Amino acid sequence: METLGALGAQCRWAACNIYSTLNEVAAALAESGFPVFAWKGESEDDFWWCIDRCVNVEGWQPNMVSWENAWKIPTWRGGKGGKGS
Repeated sequence: METLGALGAQCRWAACNIYSTLNEVAAALAESGFPVFAWKGESEDDFWWCIDRCVNVEGWQPNMVSWENAWKIPTWRGGKGGKGS
């Protein structure tokens, strides 16, 4: 993210794995000025809250989503979602 930011990208981060988020990494990114929506141990509801806050920002439109849990993208985009959909 730091490299992309240095190249002019507007990056935002939400955790893709509720169990493996490293709070110290999230804090370092936030201290560097990146909007961060993640913490270790967040619930499933927290996870979707973070995704919503990360991407649904007035005046901001993502043009690329990099997501480890790519199978969840249909749910995020309003589809039926779930693994294999």
